[in-house]
Amino acid sequence: MKIYTVLGMHKVDYDFSVEVFKLGCFTDKAKALEKAKQEYVNAKRVDFAYEIQQYSNEEKYRDVDEGLLEIIEDEENGYYELSFGFEEDHEMYNIAVDEWELN
Repeated sequence: MKIYTVLGMHKVDYDFSVEVFKLGCFTDKAKALEKAKQEYVNAKRVDFAYEIQQYSNEEKYRDVDEGLLEIIEDEENGYYELSFGFEEDHEMYNIAVDEWELN
């Protein structure tokens, strides 16, 4: 039997903190992928709306190495990542679906 866990992680470099949290556990992969996408969309709209707007400014941040927002969206595998900022201002937020085989 396979189960699918939806996990989130928020990493903040200025205080070296990492928060890992479980968002759900499913026996149906489609439901797990749906949950991961739902959490990601909510995070973009609510939790990180200001940061997305701020770090999308290509005049101020020329590329990812200087703090420009980087977004990775892999719907097929349930992996989503937001990364922005530079050095002590760097933050990363991601959501992933993990598959586990139970015997």
